[in-house]
Amino acid sequence: MKFGKKGLLVVASLSLFALSACGKSAKETVVSSTESILNAKQMESSGSISIKLDSNAKDMKPEDKAAIDMLKNISITVDSKTDKDAKKDEITIGANIKTDAMKMDISIPMLMDEGKKALYVKANNVKSLLQLAGIPGDSFSTLEGKVIKMDMKDLGEVDTKESTEIQEKVQKSLLDAIKALPEDNFTKEKDVYTVKLTGKDLKAVIEKVFDEMSTMKNFTGTKQEIADFKKELEGANLGKSSVSLIYTMDGKIIKKQDAAIHFEAKNPKDEKETFKFDMNIHSDIKSIDKPIKFTFDTSEKNIVPMDELQKMIGEFMNQIMMNGEMDGGKVTPVQPVPTEPAA
Repeated sequence: MKFGKKGLLVVASLSLFALSACGKSAKETVVSSTESILNAKQMESSGSISIKLDSNAKDMKPEDKAAIDMLKNISITVDSKTDKDAKKDEITIGANIKTDAMKMDISIPMLMDEGKKALYVKANNVKSLLQLAGIPGDSFSTLEGKVIKMDMKDLGEVDTKESTEIQEKVQKSLLDAIKALPEDNFTKEKDVYTVKLTGKDLKAVIEKVFDEMSTMKNFTGTKQEIADFKKELEGANLGKSSVSLIYTMDGKIIKKQDAAIHFEAKNPKDEKETFKFDMNIHSDIKSIDKPIKFTFDTSEKNIVPMDELQKMIGEFMNQIMMNGEMDGGKVTPVQPVPTEPAA
């Protein structure tokens, strides 16, 4: 179901607005609140994300169905600190995963320093990932309290400047769409303000978002695929799809921001086939334009370079192999160790 897969990419990108952007009259309050978040130089927030996918497409692959089933049993938390002046972002992503085969809790704190073109990960959390890979965490006790440093250029072909520019354009497209909505789309109940995008307004935003994404260097779609997507979007029935932004205010201060994204489409060739995507995002706004205190110690004495970590892992694996040969026993292969942090 081609539209569903491409639609997921675009609608999921709408979360950029709610996560990092995340909004008088109800409309004025929503617009001014949204602008205050977009224009904030410093911001700290904590929140949670839930995602649900559902499709009855006949051509669904087993791995796609497995991914959909897993999302039903995963909860995600995101704590973030942003300082645009310092060009730093500290993000802690937590995930609780439950399946019939396993139960796992993961917490990955990361610090991105655009000025130094570096990504830092706390070594204690790297030890946890190594344990998942089959390597005992106590084998790396020297990493306690340290941070692993990785160069951005070694993490793939991601242009951070371009990504930031695209994100800003996506956010502006959504803000422009909100400003163009009539007052009827905005509601107020006590201190809670809501705006809802549906129908042609939502289509216009999706197309704008897709246009911005398609200009990125690492976008893999062809011109024909872009044209096909727009044609399918034009004829798509998005009657039940919507994006809602909900702000809880304390006077003029934003205390909470919620986003509810619902995307639903039918296969034009077989309307019995449907695709549904739901994302609910909750954010508690802790501070806006107040000094940010980062928790990473990135002084030279506290840094472990990535190549040094790889060397330690290699030596450990070699030691296992040697001990196995000396004992005359069988050696259980150690699973490959991830060299990049989980995203």
